[in-house]
Amino acid sequence: MHTIAYSSQSLIREKDVERELKNILDVAQNYNLENGITGVLFFSDNIFLQILEGHQVNLRTLMKKIEDDRRHENVTYLMDHKVQDRTLSGWSMQIFNLNNKNKLSLEDLQKTTHVFTSAFFNQDEKMNAEVIYQFYNSLLK
Repeated sequence: MHTIAYSSQSLIREKDVERELKNILDVAQNYNLENGITGVLFFSDNIFLQILEGHQVNLRTLMKKIEDDRRHENVTYLMDHKVQDRTLSGWSMQIFNLNNKNKLSLEDLQKTTHVFTSAFFNQDEKMNAEVIYQFYNSLLK
C-alpha cells in the first residue's frame, strides 16, 4: 500500500468551483473504484490538498493524469511513501469544499480533521508544520 499527498493552486474561476468539484468527484469515484484507490480532496482558498492511497503503480498513473489537469497548477508533493494500512478505507473519493463554511457540519469538520491528521501523523515521520498551519488556518477563517 502506498500514499501520496500533494497540494496545488486552483485555476478554476470562483463561479465554476461547485460545478467543477462535482465533476472531479464523479470522475474520481468511478476511476478510483476501478483502480483500488481511496482518497480525499480538500479545497480552500483556491488551494487543493489531496491524499490518495492505493498500489504505487496505480497512484503513479493517476498522478500523471492529475498533473496534466488544466484546472490547477504547481503540483507540490507533500508525501509519497509506503504505508502499512489505508486511512481512507471506504472512500473511493470524498471532497470537502472548505470555502463553503456554512455547509460544513461539525461531523464533516471532525471527519476532515481525522483524515488529515491520520494521513500526516505517524511514528515514522514529522509533519511539515507549515502545511498543518495552513490547513487549520483555512478551517478557522
